[in-house]
Amino acid sequence: MTALILMVFVFQIFTGIIYDDRNKGQNELGICATTEMKLYSEGSVILSVKNPEPQVFLYKNGFCIGDFSSGKIGTYVCDGDVLELVCFNIKNSIIVHVDSVSKNVSYPKKGHNTVIFDKKITQIGVFKLNN
Repeated sequence: MTALILMVFVFQIFTGIIYDDRNKGQNELGICATTEMKLYSEGSVILSVKNPEPQVFLYKNGFCIGDFSSGKIGTYVCDGDVLELVCFNIKNSIIVHVDSVSKNVSYPKKGHNTVIFDKKITQIGVFKLNN
């Protein structure tokens, strides 16, 4: 019985079923695993308002990214990301302008404007990226 257990253990070591330190950082095929590889494309967008407004917040997929107290805010986006503007106690309409987008962003385009007035949540749009 002990010989059988020893044979199974040796077989597992030689076939790579048991992980050893020699293959650290490699998968079962011996290919180095990398943490920098992404399975999705990523773009960027920069938004601005004419007058800095700390009561207007930018949300991406339901999470707050920041506010427009400096007048500009930028973020990375993936295909299908939803950007929304959430505002509190604004007295005048505010125009949020898309200052720049990376080359692979097909929607929204540079120059796109979103007007906020008397709404708590306003959607800028669902991002679409080129492949």
